[in-house]
Amino acid sequence: MKRLIILAIAAFSLCSIAAAQQSVVMTSQTTDTTQASLSKKELRLERRASRTYRYGKRGYFGTAQVGMLIFSPTYIAYGAKIINGYNFNQWFSLGGSVGAFYNPSFAPYEDCIYMPINLHLRATVLDRKVSPYFVLDAGALLDIYRNQPTHTLTNIITQPYIHPEMGVAIRFKRGRMLNIGAGFPFFLYGFCASVNVGFTW
Repeated sequence: MKRLIILAIAAFSLCSIAAAQQSVVMTSQTTDTTQASLSKKELRLERRASRTYRYGKRGYFGTAQVGMLIFSPTYIAYGAKIINGYNFNQWFSLGGSVGAFYNPSFAPYEDCIYMPINLHLRATVLDRKVSPYFVLDAGALLDIYRNQPTHTLTNIITQPYIHPEMGVAIRFKRGRMLNIGAGFPFFLYGFCASVNVGFTW
């Protein structure tokens, strides 16, 4: 009888030890799973933080734009602009721009070309894939007139030029962006409206 009691106590002890060991193993597995889950979340956050949607990676940027200067429904100049500059951070950049816009309204008597040459300041509002932006261009506008039949230069008018603009930037990888904007350029003899589409690299 004593042997049976001793065997029963030993069997119960062994079962208790096995259950405790299994509990420890399960707790360890749960901890490992939690740590793995946390590490996945951290990796996801790191990937999100490291996305290159940001406008302002420090360094050089370039932008090419096409657009219009709209003086009236029948008086529109079409052209392009190139911007080169430096990103200080994801919010601000500074550079220079030069453009050329042809106005066919004077045809067939005269060619008229507008050339804005400006200092370019840009601020991007949000550090996201899609963000509004604000631009201020300030400098000079050259009005170049040529006699259309002979193509001889007839006049060049230089005037101060300020061009505030706002728009939406759609960002891609490696700092590339699609920009869609509109503004109101002011110059010595009046003002007009502008619309443009550009690509930044």
